Amino acid sequence: MNQSAATLCSELNELAASTTLDTSIAEDAPTLEEVIRAVLRNGRAAGSDEIAPELLKYAEAPISQALHDLFSIVWSSSKVPAEWKEGIIVSRSCCDNYRPISLLATPGMFFAHALLARLQPLLDRNKRPQ
Repeated sequence: MNQSAATLCSELNELAASTTLDTSIAEDAPTLEEVIRAVLRNGRAAGSDEIAPELLKYAEAPISQALHDLFSIVWSSSKVPAEWKEGIIVSRSCCDNYRPISLLATPGMFFAHALLARLQPLLDRNKRPQ
């Protein structure tokens, strides 16, 4: 993780310039319904803010509305809070799974899940065959 910054790749820049816009992906701020789905997801742990996501499910309506308002501000300003960019990396001790877990601040995690749900169909359509 202590690597130097990556160098720019002209080949990737050229590929990015030649791509076409996928109009099936919404470009506006996450909707209230997307935020509610992100809040109601299961199986998450608290991050550095120590807010338990499972606890917030019990106040779904006010929490979802407050997060929707916050996400709209973040989206329109294009400024993501620094705390949302930080993660605690936890390594599993189980030998069956070598994937580490990254614990994010709870609002940032909900924001990331709302965006991932929006992008997942595009990712699924374009993934390499296994």
